[in-house]
Amino acid sequence: PAFKRRVQRFIHRNLCVMSEICDYYGANTYLDKGLERIAFFRRNSNLDIFLIHLVRDGRGQAYSRKKRGADMRTAARQLTKFDERVERLRRIIGNSHYVLLRYEDFCAEPKKQLQRIAEVIGINPANFPPSARMEDMHMLGNPMRLSFDGSIKLDEDWRYALSPEDIAVFQKLAGRRNRRYGYTQ
Repeated sequence: PAFKRRVQRFIHRNLCVMSEICDYYGANTYLDKGLERIAFFRRNSNLDIFLIHLVRDGRGQAYSRKKRGADMRTAARQLTKFDERVERLRRIIGNSHYVLLRYEDFCAEPKKQLQRIAEVIGINPANFPPSARMEDMHMLGNPMRLSFDGSIKLDEDWRYALSPEDIAVFQKLAGRRNRRYGYTQ
């Protein structure tokens, strides 16, 4: 019972914050990247929740983690565990409320991908800001918040930075994950 009360307080506080933010911006849709919060909200609120699963070639994601100090083995395992958690949540939420978004597709055609997401979620993409200006962004905790210039660019530095040994470790631990999301090379 004590845990259930704590969960209800947590949900109530989060819903209040979300409501205030939406009121401030005149919005009725809130985007949250907290996977654990999404699971809590799904079970304990009346919110209409959609899951947008942003995937990237895992070698790029692993390289990003490697730059922050992880070894390839750890990075590949973390990536596959995260995607497994997303897939479990997808089964709970249902395919009608799930969107798979590939990073590379978004970088190539951001407007088209945003249109696709808007159609699934049921929001009007005409209300999207015409540009991604820094003053329109709230990317708390994201290092990009300090340098984002509004442009969307594909980052494939991993192709040149990862060693053949790193690629082999990745393929062994996360190659199947990569293929599942359409990354075959």
